[in-house]
Amino acid sequence: MDGGVSEALVRTRRFFTKGAVSADLRTLTKTGGRQADDFYRDR
Repeated sequence: MDGGVSEALVRTRRFFTKGAVSADLRTLTKTGGRQADDFYRDR
């Protein structure tokens, strides 16, 4: 799935995620706690 459409989708990821996208657009680094895991385990 190479081409302009797939590249555009990957590039827009930075606007819809709470994290830092690397310069080469291959990794997404998130910082923060594990509130979702705590919620899941405590249910």
